[in-house]
Amino acid sequence: MSQPVPAGILEDLRRAQSPGGRAQLGCCVIEGLRLHERALRAGCVLRAVVATQSFLESDDLRADALVAALFEAGCKPFVASRETLAEFTGGRGGGEVIGLLEIPEAPAIEELATSGGVLLAAVDVEDPGNVGALSRTALASGAAGFFTCGVSDPWHPKALRTSMGSLFKIPVLE
Repeated sequence: MSQPVPAGILEDLRRAQSPGGRAQLGCCVIEGLRLHERALRAGCVLRAVVATQSFLESDDLRADALVAALFEAGCKPFVASRETLAEFTGGRGGGEVIGLLEIPEAPAIEELATSGGVLLAAVDVEDPGNVGALSRTALASGAAGFFTCGVSDPWHPKALRTSMGSLFKIPVLE
């Protein structure tokens, strides 16, 4: 039986849309089937997931597998309307499932510096889409970590979408 999304979860999702809210909550918002799959595979913690009833009852094998994986991870999805989810997705495709993801804890920079690997740095990269693309480059090149500073925000929703899950697989330092 699906439960409607509590108002407190919606409020946390709204707060996690801004940099200050993300810092306060220690969470960011992810959207779409693929990012949820990749977050779970990477061992990330989802505090809450909200989906449409049609997504939860879908005949799609990947959607079914995701719902099963969410239950297995102890994260029972809540139900909301498409209109409610559109507030967080801006009407983009894949907006039938959103999640409140705990931002992975960053390792100490000393730990990465002594690893012998390269760090890719995004310094004052204003477009979050470019930050996400750089995180993919860091992962693909075998970098030991991804470092952001200045206005670069790796946990911005657009950076997360563009990263295609790479931010879940590489240490991120801010």
